[in-house]
Amino acid sequence: MTRQTSKIIAYAALSGLVAGLACGCCKNGCTQNEKAGLATIVCQPVDISVAEHDPATFEVQVKGRDLVYQWYFKDGPVSEGMKGGRTNSLTVSDLTTNKQGYYWCEIDSSDPVWGAPVRTRTRAAKLTILPASVAGGLSFTGTNVIMDIPPTPNLPPPGSPSGADCGDYCTYVVYNNNGTAYKPDLGTTKFVAKVQAPLGTYVSNADYELLRAANLTDRFCATNIGTIQKGFGSTPSKRYVFTVYFKPGKCPPTNTYVYLEVDWQ
Repeated sequence: MTRQTSKIIAYAALSGLVAGLACGCCKNGCTQNEKAGLATIVCQPVDISVAEHDPATFEVQVKGRDLVYQWYFKDGPVSEGMKGGRTNSLTVSDLTTNKQGYYWCEIDSSDPVWGAPVRTRTRAAKLTILPASVAGGLSFTGTNVIMDIPPTPNLPPPGSPSGADCGDYCTYVVYNNNGTAYKPDLGTTKFVAKVQAPLGTYVSNADYELLRAANLTDRFCATNIGTIQKGFGSTPSKRYVFTVYFKPGKCPPTNTYVYLEVDWQ
């Protein structure tokens, strides 16, 4: 999976749905119900889309007395990896595919005459992972997971053009922007890249090779910069695919997410 960040950040700030906190427009509720203390929803949770592994927060605003909240997901109360299941604000941390779906909240209040609980339910709000990329931008951050079966050392990834060899390796991760590749911004002439595996841990550039490829003939292995960066030239009129090759003995464990950061300059 890949994720472009420079314009995704702007997209998140503008949409209000991607930023991770979702609550619809708040309206005044029914005056009679409010006076009686019955739960009156004045702000429904709304649909959210966030990047994979980012948190997302649903919120409901309710007027009433003696309110008791319970959030639900897949026909059951929310489970581990989620905070605030018994409050008006639910946070789903580290969004993964198994946490996508519909979330809703049930709110109990007391009937003012009989004292029996009265239950009110919100709409079902949908949580989804952002599309793999947003076009454009000065940089991108790609995320892919090491597959269960490593490739054969010294061979290029299956289906890749010949010559995709930066030396011996034990496994690889490909970043191709869902088959559309990455296009540098106008005015840039090079890129600088870093790898995290897992997130928060930068990999020494001595432990991997980075191939950037625009076509069969425009294919180069990046050069080391310092201790964790790699770089090479780029042309804004071309689109690039990146492949991280981990050197023998330096492969992360199976199912480790590998984050590739590329800054066009």
